[in-house]
This record gives sequence, C-alpha cells and structure tokens, in this order.
Amino acid sequence: MAQSYSHQGLFNDAHSCIDKVIDASALNLPYILLHKANYFQSQKKYDESIQTIDKIFLVKKKKSFPDTADTKDYQLYNKKGLIFLEQEKYQEATKNFDEALQLEKQDSKIWFNQGLSLKFQQESDRALEYFDKALGLNPANKIDILREKAFVLHYQKKLSMQAVQCLTAALRIDSKRSDIWNLKGYYLKQMKEYKEAMICFNKAIEFNKDFVEAWSNKGHTFKALGESEKALEAIIQVFKLDPENNDALELKQQILGVYTSEPSGLQSKDAFFGGKVASVPEVQQFQPQPQPQKEEFYDKKFYI
Repeated sequence: MAQSYSHQGLFNDAHSCIDKVIDASALNLPYILLHKANYFQSQKKYDESIQTIDKIFLVKKKKSFPDTADTKDYQLYNKKGLIFLEQEKYQEATKNFDEALQLEKQDSKIWFNQGLSLKFQQESDRALEYFDKALGLNPANKIDILREKAFVLHYQKKLSMQAVQCLTAALRIDSKRSDIWNLKGYYLKQMKEYKEAMICFNKAIEFNKDFVEAWSNKGHTFKALGESEKALEAIIQVFKLDPENNDALELKQQILGVYTSEPSGLQSKDAFFGGKVASVPEVQQFQPQPQPQKEEFYDKKFYI
C-alpha cells in the first residue's frame, strides 16, 4: 500500500501508511524501515533518511530478521553512500562505499558508485581503478561506466585519445546510443579533430533528430571549420527545438559578428544570411532577428 501511494506521488499518505505498519507489526521491520528511508530520500529529507537506515542496523543487531536483497548490510551501506553522493558529501559517501566493499566485493554497482565519488573529489587515479574493477565484473551498466571513465581520462588526466577509445568501446555495445556519439564528437572537437567530430554529431542526430546538444555542437564545429553558413543552419535547428537556447544565441552572435563589413554583392549581413541560408528548404521559415543593444552574458554550456 505504501509503495502504491509513493508511486502515485502521495508521499504524506505513504509515510502515514508505513508508520501504521511499523506500529502494527515488527515482522520484516528492516524492509519496512527501508521504504521509509526511501520516502525521506524522495522528499530530500536526507538526514531523516540516513537516520532511518541507521535504525535498520540497530534493529538488526537486537533481533534476527530475514534479510531481503535490499536489507543486507552491504546494500544499506551502499544506500547511505548514494544518499551522501546525492548531497555532494563525497567524503561521507566514500566511507560508506568502502564499508560496503568490505562486505561484498562482487557487486559492480558499488565499485562504480565509489568511482563516481572519487571522480567528484578529483582523485582521478583511484576513480579509474574503481571503474576498471566494476568493468571487470561484467556489469549490466557497462556503457555508463565507460562514459564516466572517459570523463576522467579526458578532463582530469588529459588523455583524450584514451577517452575516445572508451566511448568507441561503449558504442560497440550499443551503436545507437546518441548521447555517446555526441560525447565522443565533443571530445574529438576539443582535440580539434573536426571532421571526425562531425561524423559523430551526425550519428547522434541520426538516432535522435531532436538532440539539441548535438545540433549545437555541430554548429560549433562548422564554425571551427570556417563554414559559417552551415553553422547558422545548425543553429536554426537548435532554435526550432529550443527557441531560448543561450548557447545557440551566443554562437549566432559570434557568426554574425564575423561580417564587420558588408558581404560582397549584398546590402547587409542580415541579407547575406537571410538570402543564402533562408534558401535552404529545411530552414526557410527562419529569419535572423536583430540582437538587443544591451550587453548580455550567457554561460557557455558544455554538453557532456
């Protein structure tokens, strides 16, 4: 009943239902308390969630209860680690993942979670070690682990080619993952391998035509190649999907700003883009709008 209330978003009813069950019977109390901890976590009441899990440890010490898959001690430590990770309390998360791994070394999810915690603490060598441990256990989420390993290799270790190789391995598992194609393209773009990056962005869009980040990255790559018209065409696709996209607005300003003098044979740079780009069938409905005179600052987004 409590689980049903929780799924419907009726969290107060779920909480009340759980408390009634606790009062009515001590049978399978750890499992019931775990549902209460999950409820608190869903409401971002993290202290209450941690306290409830600690209570599970206490009641299990006082009385023997049959363990479910989720109420084993190592799973409870892993759960606490995830709650601390959600709060960005990485040292506390690391301690709990360590406790979990002392009890169970064959669960790839715990090795992965510990790798994430270490990644956020910039402990790149240790993070890579834990990701490799997780990969060695033939996990179901192998692609996610390879993605996170690639992040550490690219950003923290500056080993971009190895990062790209990780993403290539991920795509061998599932060649239709548009997010991985986009990420691989992004890393290649940062390596100035623009043509290879463009292939990846096109693959990302092939599998997800509404992938805003891939269209935006494609625009940036065309700009880097000096193909401003094609860059603007990509930006127009971004605007169709997300009219207020700040990254596309900034890139559009940069491209229009290149033409400080009037393009040859045309009366204005707006006419240049309005004529050549608007003639492309897919983007005929778009016409560049004048930018506001006031200065505006947009945070540059990186799509990783």
